[in-house]
Amino acid sequence: MSGGLPEITEVQRLTLKPGDRIIVRVPARIDEATADRIKDRLRALLGDVQVLVLDSGMSLEVAEGP
Repeated sequence: MSGGLPEITEVQRLTLKPGDRIIVRVPARIDEATADRIKDRLRALLGDVQVLVLDSGMSLEVAEGP
């Protein structure tokens, strides 16, 4: 365990289809630079995907494209 974070005991599998967008909700207020770092990290892991970062209530979801 690093930095006092709880152990990850459950992981939800996400299936992305072309045109889908990832939505990340953060439980606290964050600045634009932090939101940009989150977007950049997800794009580095997942490729060219649209990412929306929202504060208040952390979750990761896939919204189907048109």
